[in-house]
Amino acid sequence: MSRIGLQLYTVRDAAAADLAGTLRRAAALGFEGVELHDLHGHAPYEVRAMLDASGLAVCARHVGLEAAEDDLDGLVAELETLGTDRLVVAWIEPPRTPAEADTAVARLVRAAAASQVGRRGARGSERLPAGDGRRERWPRRRRRRPLRRAG
Repeated sequence: MSRIGLQLYTVRDAAAADLAGTLRRAAALGFEGVELHDLHGHAPYEVRAMLDASGLAVCARHVGLEAAEDDLDGLVAELETLGTDRLVVAWIEPPRTPAEADTAVARLVRAAAASQVGRRGARGSERLPAGDGRRERWPRRRRRRPLRRAG
């Protein structure tokens, strides 16, 4: 069964004014989860409490590339508190030249590689042991079929 989530960026003004109220309203409308783009000045544990009170899950957390490069360990801790393992780089400045495009790709690849170091098992679907030596399963993502051109 599919689950429906709301990208909170689409209601960013309401979320900035009253995050807890916006989460309650999203749940009342039938959403089962949200994608966070900002914590609106709240600590991750406070947002987790608001989500729990509303019965919502976190689908993902959006950040800028600089945040992924500068404080990856802090973001990983935040994601664990929020209850998700998905971090999305929401925006990069569009490159104007091939050299800028190469630089942007290299930055994205470095950030993605850094996010995998010490956090995933050899097969990419398990967490590394967390103290007791057991592996915690990550949800498997369905592979999407590539789009085909008409004609």
